[in-house]
Amino acid sequence: MNRIYQNRGEVKTGMTLSGDKKPRIYVRGRTYPGLSTSRSLGDLLAHHIGVTSEPSVRIINLSKQQTERFLAIGTDGVWDNMPADDLVENINEHGMKEIGPGSEFVAFKARDLCHADKIPLDDLTLVISHLKREDK
Repeated sequence: MNRIYQNRGEVKTGMTLSGDKKPRIYVRGRTYPGLSTSRSLGDLLAHHIGVTSEPSVRIINLSKQQTERFLAIGTDGVWDNMPADDLVENINEHGMKEIGPGSEFVAFKARDLCHADKIPLDDLTLVISHLKREDK
């Protein structure tokens, strides 16, 4: 939040036409761009007000007792509409059988939840990377 305010941006809640109550990032004193995330690729206006494409990185070393089977990376269109526990459940149920079609099923499930709640969907991108432990 400090990065946003130091760059002539501000964070406000409840200004969207859809009536959502999520905090969004705006040019100070304006009603745009209204991003719900502080990290973005390619949004040049947002980059001028402190939004960055610089990722937050966390390194996790997996052990021989690894239980993690996949890594899911998604846009806010996924996370806003499907809680992480539901996403994991759907990936375990559908996304581990046939990698391509399974991932597509999970993305469509998030989209369908959004449509069912009559929430406007501006984007939905989901990448599922299947992890494989190599025994040495």
